[in-house]
Amino acid sequence: MFTNDDNYPMLYSCCLPVKGYKNSIICDIQRQSYISIPSTLYEITMDIGKYSIGQLKMKYVDEDIEIIELYFRYLWEQKYLFYTPFPSSFPKLDIGDWDESSVITNAIIDIGEDIAYNFKDILHDLNVLGCRQLQIRCYSIKSLSFFDDALENTDSNNLDAIELIIAYSADIIDIPIEYLTNKYPLLSRIVLFNAPLNNQYLSGTGNCLIVYSTQQIDDETHCGAISKDFFSFNIKAFTESQNWNSCLNRKISIDKHGLIKNCPSMKRSYGSIVEKSLLEVALSANGFKDLWHIKKDDISGCKDCEYRYVCSDCRAYLDEDSMYSKPVKCRYDPYEAIHLE
Repeated sequence: MFTNDDNYPMLYSCCLPVKGYKNSIICDIQRQSYISIPSTLYEITMDIGKYSIGQLKMKYVDEDIEIIELYFRYLWEQKYLFYTPFPSSFPKLDIGDWDESSVITNAIIDIGEDIAYNFKDILHDLNVLGCRQLQIRCYSIKSLSFFDDALENTDSNNLDAIELIIAYSADIIDIPIEYLTNKYPLLSRIVLFNAPLNNQYLSGTGNCLIVYSTQQIDDETHCGAISKDFFSFNIKAFTESQNWNSCLNRKISIDKHGLIKNCPSMKRSYGSIVEKSLLEVALSANGFKDLWHIKKDDISGCKDCEYRYVCSDCRAYLDEDSMYSKPVKCRYDPYEAIHLE
């Protein structure tokens, strides 16, 4: 929708174009949504805000100006674009710099059978490191009382959210799930896998999402799936992905054998939780932070994908024997813009 020639078309500052090989997207990190566009329109998209309507008509005099007008109309209707005679009044959002005061922002603890976990010490270290999100996973059947004991010291931590991923059993629920969700408002989600049916509902004062899933999960190898279901369109994820790994950055984990790793699915460990503390590994272990720096723009295939700044990553399961290989569990082909079977 063209207005007078002196007006400038402008993308809202929260609407950020990302170029892919065949398709591109404009990501709205405020409304947490996106629209897809052909990459042939990317150059025109990048000219938005630089030229007035009159200047665009002159620059693209040999192009089909009606197509450009239809494209701008579409962006305007979707509330990605507006017009103004004062473009300098609307500076672009600076997304090139991301930082976080916490040494560790997220952690995964896998519960095994052959090790005794000192949750009090683990939670203390996570608190000192500034951890905000904690995921606890268990692949064998344990009573809810076990997790009640594990969560006992979380109320005095810096944590913002706790997620439990645990095996379902109709026989061992010795205390109601509602007891846990009311006692621990930090619980954001409880997933009970291997359940007889799929169901979900909210529970507790903190509105914890309870998910019953028929999915069969046996171990940590079920991790690493790349899917649109896991896309994050918020400003934190988008800006972090510019320079950091979207899965492993600021993450620490304990696998089911008690080994401290970047992720429980990774081969390399930095010692046992029995012998070392999370604090010791996070602050001084040689090579522990190396994988944090592998960003999507460095990864084969991913660097040409329009979804790279909103997508999760995996360095545990790869297409090739290289830390810069595409995740093997991603089935999207950015060169054809199709999902592979």
